[in-house]
Amino acid sequence: MSPNGLGILNAWPVPNLVNPIGGNGNWYAALLHTQHQRKDTMSVDINPKDTQRLRFRRANFAYLEYQPLDGNTDRTPKYFNRPNQTNSLDYVWTIGPTKVNEVLITASLDDVYIPVDTSHFFNRTAAGLNYPYIFPDGKLISTRIPRVNMSPFSGFSGGPYPSHSA
Repeated sequence: MSPNGLGILNAWPVPNLVNPIGGNGNWYAALLHTQHQRKDTMSVDINPKDTQRLRFRRANFAYLEYQPLDGNTDRTPKYFNRPNQTNSLDYVWTIGPTKVNEVLITASLDDVYIPVDTSHFFNRTAAGLNYPYIFPDGKLISTRIPRVNMSPFSGFSGGPYPSHSA
């Protein structure tokens, strides 16, 4: 038996069920999976003249979710953080009874941050995994566990995170 083969087995959580769930589920955990959402709308309307209207709108949508059991185990907990907003500035000028001029400028921010919970992220060296990476440079988490699918176990994965998009 290779040390890294045993390390892969040691990376799974220690079984805590006598009667497996669904045939191979011999580990159970219930952890707090939180979601915090907030939606705000701010609006300012100004009428500098009877024929002109200036309007500003901002819509904020904040979403923060903690996933302690990502990937079937407690090995790779992560967050979803989405601090999004949409802003618009609208200027309407009534030139005459049959003519209206309008300028509308809108900007949206759609950011997605998916950091890992490094304080609870499983370190592969704790399981005895010490094989080198094929591409060792540029790792944000150099002690990530591998993706493993092995019958009859349920799979687990170190996941692709952390990640960010905008």
